[in-house]
Amino acid sequence: MKFWKVRPGNWKKKKCLTRSSNRLELSHSEVWEFICVPKDIPRRSLISAKIVNSEWPKKETKIRFTKYDSPSTATEGNCPEVLLERKKGAFMEEKLASLKRILSNMGSVLIAFSGGVDSTFLLKVAHDVLEDKVVAATASSETYPASELEAAKKIARKLGVKHLVIQTEELSKQDFVKNSPQRCYFCKRELFSRLNKIAKEQDLNYVADASNYDDLADFRPGMQAGRELGIKSPLKEARLSKEEIRSLSHKMNLATWDKPALACLASRIPYGTKITKEKLKRVNEGERFLRGLGIRQLRIRDHDGIARIEVAREEMSLFWQENMVRLIIDKLKKLGYTYVTLDLEGYRPGSMNEILEKR
Repeated sequence: MKFWKVRPGNWKKKKCLTRSSNRLELSHSEVWEFICVPKDIPRRSLISAKIVNSEWPKKETKIRFTKYDSPSTATEGNCPEVLLERKKGAFMEEKLASLKRILSNMGSVLIAFSGGVDSTFLLKVAHDVLEDKVVAATASSETYPASELEAAKKIARKLGVKHLVIQTEELSKQDFVKNSPQRCYFCKRELFSRLNKIAKEQDLNYVADASNYDDLADFRPGMQAGRELGIKSPLKEARLSKEEIRSLSHKMNLATWDKPALACLASRIPYGTKITKEKLKRVNEGERFLRGLGIRQLRIRDHDGIARIEVAREEMSLFWQENMVRLIIDKLKKLGYTYVTLDLEGYRPGSMNEILEKR
């Protein structure tokens, strides 16, 4: 029976339970970063951990792990030796320093900028490091709310960064409209191809996106398009997680540090269901209405005539108020939904991908 070697934040040895083929079990509920040191590989390889249950201290916390031999590969398996490091401020600052070195070595860059948490943080650090050798580019599209474009313009102006807006026409592309699980690949392939051309016109060395290290553990076909076209992902390369990016953004006084996550509106429509302008419009209007009621983190998943609402668990209590429920039902039915439902699992990124895991 083999054991894991553990190095927690206080650098004292901590007893750890046994491992199985794809699971590590710890009697602890905190978040850890796994660094794998295989005997046959001289370099460090990161292992991403996903908590399976967190009923601490009643039960052992089970954590699934995925080993990354490189930023572009991910395979589940065993690792002969593991060091566990608690995520602490000093470690986070080391990652920030690494990000600055990465950007400095790039010399100049065009950043795919959405105005969200990750891309705003990346743009801020890039501007600090490269000054006028960084340019931001934002796509204007029916798949993103117009309010997000205006917010991105405002942020770029505040940071003092040159900002370009390009028009994209995803709904004219059949590979996108038919909405296969590879939808994001086709979208990103077109976007990154255009950004590469703009970078050359602007005499910039690279194009960078704001993918973070957590994205490696998610289903993101768009990352494949980025690899094919030579797009850089500095946040991912510096191994910065979403939590760390929010924390560092807060320290930098960026208003986006606690901004709710936002994804393309097409992600609200089940795979295999045709994406239309009308569906995107009603999802956008419905979500805008719910935000106006004070709900911050939400999604309206559009299952044809059914609106499946996902909200953060702490915001679910709003739906127990009869007057609030009546307002929501009336509004969404006016937008064309026959049935209005609340998903009791709450908000979770990529919930439309759950069907893929069952195949």
